[in-house]
Amino acid sequence: MEKSILFRFLPLVLLFVLFFNYLICFHLQAAEEPAGVPEKLTVAFYDLPNVNALGFIMAKERGYYEAAGLPEIEFLWQDEAHTVFEHMEKDASIGVSWLAEGIQARAEGSKVVGLGRLSRGYSNAISIRRDWTPTLTNFDVLDGRKIGLSFRRDLSARVFFQSRGIKIHPIVFRPDRNVLFRKGGVDAIVVVSYNFFVLSEYVRGRDLFRNFKLSDYGGGYPEDTVFCRESFYEENPELCRAFMDATFRGWAYTFSHKEEAVQALVNYQRAYQLMGDTYILERELVAWESLMDLNPELGANGECGQEDYERLCRDMVKSGVIGEGEVPEYDTFFRINLHTENVKEPVVGPRD
Repeated sequence: MEKSILFRFLPLVLLFVLFFNYLICFHLQAAEEPAGVPEKLTVAFYDLPNVNALGFIMAKERGYYEAAGLPEIEFLWQDEAHTVFEHMEKDASIGVSWLAEGIQARAEGSKVVGLGRLSRGYSNAISIRRDWTPTLTNFDVLDGRKIGLSFRRDLSARVFFQSRGIKIHPIVFRPDRNVLFRKGGVDAIVVVSYNFFVLSEYVRGRDLFRNFKLSDYGGGYPEDTVFCRESFYEENPELCRAFMDATFRGWAYTFSHKEEAVQALVNYQRAYQLMGDTYILERELVAWESLMDLNPELGANGECGQEDYERLCRDMVKSGVIGEGEVPEYDTFFRINLHTENVKEPVVGPRD
């Protein structure tokens, strides 16, 4: 009788033992996996889809992120309610914005670090109406003038003016500064040099403005920079490096396949009811290529030089944007700053 009962329950006992072993193995395997690796990697941008995001777009479209073993990449484009760094506090691990904004966010308590600078050159510039300033030796002539600034990204220009004691009257608007400038609503507007062509189209060839790069007057500040949550980087340093390497490969492909890249950008822009004009975008991309200058002989791609970094920090302190004790140390702020493996030659995508 006892044996029959034992044999009756033996399958249940064996099933329980097998299930218990499975749970142990599952938890041991989970414990061996790196902490913090997401199923999806969200990248927040300070702008809507534009030429300065094309390397990211093409790295995704050509499968470079996938080939690098990265999680699914999701792009989070500019919205009116949140900054890049606010998104990084909750729903984005990586963000792209200007370096000044990242330093300010860090000073205000946001735990972000830098992964690299996108362009070697400086694009921040100002366009001034010719009808009131035929010559310009410095920007003192802007003292007291109305200056058109964008809603999000002109902190660097504010730092430039304030650190030099130039008291401008900023007119912040969104989105179209060019129309306001053309109609005389402001005396000057802050622009980026690779968008000069767009501005010239607005004024339809009339010689109404002059463009001046701030870097020619001591305002050579690093601009588009890739940031990351500090905790995310500390948990996933190799993932962050793989992301940067794949992104620069995306840029190399973009510059060697401009027509394909511009068409991809047009498709992204149409989703946001943007103009999607290939004629303009192709010329902007050529200008952006000269700013990035993917040439290993000039130094590592993605590197933010310490001299440039400290120049910006000094002027941010001088302008009162951050306190002297709030300046992040260069060596601790930039966690990944060298990308020497990326070259300018065309890169064949893994989906070819």
